[in-house]
Amino acid sequence: LFVAELLDISYRAGLYDEVLNISTLSGRSGMARYFEGISLLRRTKLKEASSALAQVLPNDRFYPFAGIALSQIEVMRHDLDAAVGYLKALLTQPDINKGPMAARLHLLLGQLFFEKGAYSEAEEEFAQVTSEALKNDAQIGRAWSLAKQESYEKAIPVLKGLSLTTPYSSTEWEIQILNGYCYLKIDKGGRGIDHFKQLLETYSRAEDRLDQIIKDETEIRRYRSILVEGVPAQLNAEEQHY
Repeated sequence: LFVAELLDISYRAGLYDEVLNISTLSGRSGMARYFEGISLLRRTKLKEASSALAQVLPNDRFYPFAGIALSQIEVMRHDLDAAVGYLKALLTQPDINKGPMAARLHLLLGQLFFEKGAYSEAEEEFAQVTSEALKNDAQIGRAWSLAKQESYEKAIPVLKGLSLTTPYSSTEWEIQILNGYCYLKIDKGGRGIDHFKQLLETYSRAEDRLDQIIKDETEIRRYRSILVEGVPAQLNAEEQHY
């Protein structure tokens, strides 16, 4: 346990030479080979990293993480088919397929299939992501996959089912733009044009409100005080919205 913590801390600190030295002294365990592999990967020594990671056996707790790293190596080599193969192999393991990591693997597979232009397969993988933490990313990927297949009617309810806590984030705008695009493709105008008009009005109102806040020295001092004290409850409903 101590060695594992030492390897993890050294890796997170970017001390890759230290990780490699500790791994060498730790024998041939899956833990040692995994940290050796990802440290070599950080140094873009892909061949050596792949060799180390491939030594992590299926019965080792580091096996799924090694598999994901091997998939990443193939992406860096521009071999998406091989990258997909590593992730699919992980999902053939019952403990992994039924465990919490399965959602992450399906999300990664969806992204790889999308990059390959295999939009139907991508949509299927995104649809299998049930984790609440990954739900938004998966549903956005699914909507894009459906749009690429010209299934605009199916993409719209997927987008409408998303719930975001930050209304003016880049993700929110991506959703709204894709939603409007789907409307445009369905009826060649109409709802799509109305959607983009409403989006522009919403953006303009938000921009005007933020300009007012920026120009008000009293408000700036109040927000600075809130940030320093870390008491978001002092914000009213409108301010929390922005």
